[in-house]
Amino acid sequence: MAIKTTLRNEAFLNEVQSGSPQLVKQAQERMTSMVRLMVREGAVDRQVLVPEYITYSDLDRQVDTDVMVKIVDVEPNSPAAFSVGFGSASPMFWIAARRVRATFNRIKTNEALYDVELLGTWEMDIQEVIANNMIRDILAREDGGFFNAVNDFVGAADAINSVTQSVTYATIYGGYTRETLQEAAAVMLKSAYRLQPVTVVINTVTARRLMSLGREELGDDSAGRIFREGFSQWKFDNLNWVVTSKRHIVADDEMYFFADPRAVGKFYILNDTTTHLTVDGHDLRFYSSQTYSQVVVNVAGLAKVRFA
Repeated sequence: MAIKTTLRNEAFLNEVQSGSPQLVKQAQERMTSMVRLMVREGAVDRQVLVPEYITYSDLDRQVDTDVMVKIVDVEPNSPAAFSVGFGSASPMFWIAARRVRATFNRIKTNEALYDVELLGTWEMDIQEVIANNMIRDILAREDGGFFNAVNDFVGAADAINSVTQSVTYATIYGGYTRETLQEAAAVMLKSAYRLQPVTVVINTVTARRLMSLGREELGDDSAGRIFREGFSQWKFDNLNWVVTSKRHIVADDEMYFFADPRAVGKFYILNDTTTHLTVDGHDLRFYSSQTYSQVVVNVAGLAKVRFA
């Protein structure tokens, strides 16, 4: 085990076993900083909607509920809006509404229990391992909720969407070529609202398949640059490409297109991702939570394609 990791583990275990509330809080705050950074870097939905941090004073009181709510104005030409559901809840839709509710909910990871003395035998970085486990849980809930809501809206493949009166989930035949990629990017443009796609979300398998495209398909050496630099540095057809390893959320050969974040919706964070740490004798308990809301104010800014 590297000396640096050994020292980090010893310092962490000394803090949580010290019996000092201040040192335990210090360990908790350091874990919170690690987890927040990982969430910001790993959440796909945060590359589609720009998070905005708010306080309780920004909330709007309601006469019919104590649930935390913020009222959001909807663009006059928006065909519909929806708020993202949490857990087993379905998205809530508003058709041709002037304003909608952004409803806040708390998501939390499962609580993890560790024996402090057994942690002393670990050769891995204790804080990094625990943080990674919590990150996977938080991101699965956050990204999963967002993309489930998008899937509910776009509906069945190749069917006319009753809200936009156009196909919002299209099947593209012919494999990956310059022409079929242009056809995919044009799905959003075919609605009467004609919003321009800005961001595309694909998974790592689809990204690898796109890397097989040559100069004749792309018109330049984009494939070579992708191979050398990866998709994070790549723009094709003036679109930002976001690649995720979450194949259970974004399937192989699927692409999600999103318009400019300012046109698509709002992402409010009331309480940022926080790690909660308690020590009871030899038991060390961890979980993370966050309170946030997502609302799509213009569903015409969404499209999905599947390559067959």
